[in-house]
Amino acid sequence: MKIRTITSTILSMTIVLCSCNSQSKYDLGETIGKNATEVIGKNHYEEIDREMVTHQLAYEIREDMTQYSFGDIAFADNSGNNFMQLIVNSTNEKKIIGIFINVDNSATEGEKMKNYLDKTFGNPEIIVPEPTEKINGTLFGNSTHYWLDKQTNSSIYFYKNYAEANGKQTVGYSVEIIQNDAILSENPDWKVIDWYKTRF
Repeated sequence: MKIRTITSTILSMTIVLCSCNSQSKYDLGETIGKNATEVIGKNHYEEIDREMVTHQLAYEIREDMTQYSFGDIAFADNSGNNFMQLIVNSTNEKKIIGIFINVDNSATEGEKMKNYLDKTFGNPEIIVPEPTEKINGTLFGNSTHYWLDKQTNSSIYFYKNYAEANGKQTVGYSVEIIQNDAILSENPDWKVIDWYKTRF
């Protein structure tokens, strides 16, 4: 009986530990409005940088991508040009006003992100359709899909970028989420979303 009880206890503890580990990933989709330090810890982010599209202040994550998720999507690794950025309002307050997720040549993760957005927010507005023209058999160009998250008053963009590297077709997948009332750091008279509207 004692052996059976001990075995049962160990099994229960193992289940609890596995359950905790499986839930330990931080969902990037739920970070809007939170403090960046609370999300990524004081010692687990790189120096402040500029987000590649809006040039807003952002903390970039490359080494610890596997600790995060996007909805039910876990990121397998952070090889190549895969990275995440937490876009903040200032270096002092560090309030997260948006996120940027980039995965290169990972159709599995890229299409999972698109499917998750479709499932969560419905059919997107197609701002830029899929490119169709090829040069020497390689597709070049990009596409952009858009959703509005009414719950957080945020705009969501899903990009696919077609290019070529070492004679092979490459495809990059990116998701960007920006709060609609966020102010453009380089021009306080503009909201970030107003700047976006000039791009398309």
